Amino acid sequence: MSLLVYIGVSLKILMALSY
Repeated sequence: MSLLVYIGVSLKILMALSY
């Protein structure tokens, strides 16, 4: 996996949890 993809997924999860 590329680092950008990993970061994108992490941000998506954090946003989902905070929402």
